Amino acid sequence: MERTIYASCPVCWAPGMQTEEDWKNFAQGKKEIERTQEAPKLEFTTPLFRRRLGQLCRMTVQVVHDSIERFGCKDLPILFTSVYGEINREFTIDRSVITEGAVMPAAFSLSTFNAPIALATLQCGIKSGYEVVFPSKGNFSYALQAAEASVFGGKKDKILFVYGDELFPPEYDSIQSVKEVNIPIPNIPLAFAVLLSSKEPDDFPHSKFSQADFCSKRNPIDFLKMLLNANG
Repeated sequence: MERTIYASCPVCWAPGMQTEEDWKNFAQGKKEIERTQEAPKLEFTTPLFRRRLGQLCRMTVQVVHDSIERFGCKDLPILFTSVYGEINREFTIDRSVITEGAVMPAAFSLSTFNAPIALATLQCGIKSGYEVVFPSKGNFSYALQAAEASVFGGKKDKILFVYGDELFPPEYDSIQSVKEVNIPIPNIPLAFAVLLSSKEPDDFPHSKFSQADFCSKRNPIDFLKMLLNANG
């Protein structure tokens, strides 16, 4: 018997998307996310905390904070995924290694794959732990399968699933059109969080999906549009 998974309306952040109507239009293909370096201001954090954060970390902190505000899910485990991670900071580190032969410790610590969600849990006071999943070969469905497995096989029947990717460094623009270069996920800055449950919840609006439908999307954009249309 195929299992059913329940998903809340996603909490999203992306450049140029200001209102719920913007996200509805995005889900229907009537509006595109702006490909800019714009990032949340994170006014609920201290200047010291946010001053070194890049676009991905800022977006991730924002959607986790907003999810807690909306759903009160501070005690739930988190599963975070990203296709490219802190790609801007990684590029800066690579360039530093080539030109200077050294890497600053602070720059390295903020470049790790778990940095965005680690910073979000620190800022939001989350102590329930998190997992980080890298979707091999850019196949987002692998992350969805891990989320589905966590909901049905973990210690709790609910988790907060968080995705984020930032805009590529401009130095990468010249290679994106090269056919031999495999860029499986569009270069779109976006973060979203969705509350997932194995049991039908009575404490938040939700939509239900079959296991096969939930895990079918190979692209986070397609998955987000499915959620938005289902909860619209």
